[in-house]
Amino acid sequence: MFRETPSRSLLLAATLLTGCTTGPAPARSAARDEPPPQATPAIVDLRPQFDAFGLPPRRQGRRPTCSIFTVTNALEFATARASGHGERLSVEYLNWAANAATGRRDDGDFFHCALAGYARFGICRDDQLPY
Repeated sequence: MFRETPSRSLLLAATLLTGCTTGPAPARSAARDEPPPQATPAIVDLRPQFDAFGLPPRRQGRRPTCSIFTVTNALEFATARASGHGERLSVEYLNWAANAATGRRDDGDFFHCALAGYARFGICRDDQLPY
């Protein structure tokens, strides 16, 4: 089973999921002599970075698992950035882990449920439990 320190990976995933927001940057105090904030980009395209790590898009099919795919992809990206190489993680395992952590029995879940499943049960490589 692949299991990086959950708190580190959750922090990386949370940073990834929230780091690409749009909107004004928070105001800074001029009294601190801080540099002016950089403008937040209106669009962020991570596809070239995913490709560079060997993590091309995958097909979800008809199952309602888009949030599970998103969290799995965020974990793949975060761990690839930390390790310098990409590794496919199991969407199917994360779907199971989200259900096991929340007591649900359906396909797909909310982002926070998928992260709770990951924090509690980790995740395995995709070749160990393919979608």
